[in-house]
Amino acid sequence: MMFGSKTMQRSITVTALLALVSLLAAASVMAAVTYVAKDRVTAYTVPASAAKATDRMTGGTSQIVWVEKDKSGAQQVMWLNVKTGKKMAVSVGSAAKSSPKASDSYIAWLDKGSYAADSVLWDVKAYDIKANKVILLNSAVGPFTNISISGRHIVWSRTDTNEMYLYNFDDPWDYMFGLGRFPVVGSGKIVYKDEFGESLSIYDVASDKSSTLYTPSKGKYVNWFVFNGTTVLWKQRESGNNNSGYVMLPVKSGAKARALTDPSVKKTESSIMFIGATRGAWAENMNGKLVMRGVNLSTGEVYTIGNIGAGKTYLGFNGDDIVLQDSAKGTISLRTMARKG
Repeated sequence: MMFGSKTMQRSITVTALLALVSLLAAASVMAAVTYVAKDRVTAYTVPASAAKATDRMTGGTSQIVWVEKDKSGAQQVMWLNVKTGKKMAVSVGSAAKSSPKASDSYIAWLDKGSYAADSVLWDVKAYDIKANKVILLNSAVGPFTNISISGRHIVWSRTDTNEMYLYNFDDPWDYMFGLGRFPVVGSGKIVYKDEFGESLSIYDVASDKSSTLYTPSKGKYVNWFVFNGTTVLWKQRESGNNNSGYVMLPVKSGAKARALTDPSVKKTESSIMFIGATRGAWAENMNGKLVMRGVNLSTGEVYTIGNIGAGKTYLGFNGDDIVLQDSAKGTISLRTMARKG
């Protein structure tokens, strides 16, 4: 069957070739983009043992928090402000503490409180930096987990029922806002995995409404994700062949998920993943080595931050600076990744 004239066909062919050339040119430009690391060594230290535990996390634009034993051997939540150098314990008591998270105004953690050491029960507590006081956030008793904090919002969930809770310092009380897994809060929105299935959903605090954000195609699932209030970054895996790759999705109307890396089988899989204000980062096996890779969330440009190991431990983001710790001395450095060209 003939479609149009030969002239039209030639016009279509030329147009297609021009489009291909443009795409190749764009790809060439993208391939030429590099990011250069610049480190600033601070005068502050965090015990090297803190980096080996899961109970450490950076947050906000100036906070680093971790769990450390005091002179009596009791665990305490420690806070370091990398702008002022202020360092102190923000918790009290001999009970176990876990999973501290920080924003610019509050530090939250799980606290064993008066429960038995082998109990599954935890309290959720927060330190108000400005008011210099500790607040008990949970009104009910439960096996709580998955603390996340952003601004004046703190969320957590139960391991037994998948109930998710929100504490809003503007209206200070906690309430269950839905059922799901791994809630992460940012800028008044909460992204979470559905209670059943592999979809990501989003809850808007102001409107008190939830909606589906992303559903992976058949045979794929979201392995782990991070969220900064504007963009979700996750590792996506494929059932059966163990392929994995990284994907991002801006949280705005009409946005579509964007693959950042080609799916492939990795010799070593890692769950390390961070997100800053406009940058994201994850650990990925490349040519037999585990390296930190980064992404500019505004452009989708992917770059290498540095090798994992080599005497440095990656703690996360403070704003868009990568926080590094000297594995032996505990000295903290801030790494800025600047676009070149």
